[in-house]
Amino acid sequence: MLTGKRFKVLDSIAALDGAGGNGWVSIPAGTMIEVVSDPHGDGDLLIELRWEGRLVTMFAKELVRCAEIKYQSAHN
Repeated sequence: MLTGKRFKVLDSIAALDGAGGNGWVSIPAGTMIEVVSDPHGDGDLLIELRWEGRLVTMFAKELVRCAEIKYQSAHN
């Protein structure tokens, strides 16, 4: 279960900013992100994250490839 875990981005990651209407955005290295929902979907699983106060979606495999866990939850 990944919900609530925080990660530090090691390499920039592409994410879909659906709420902001900006299409694909690049989350830069060094940024902290928080998982809002566990992976969902068929095939390549999608995950929802909070980044700079907005919700974005990305492939879970990209999170694992480009980020490292820093905190078990936002409350720790």
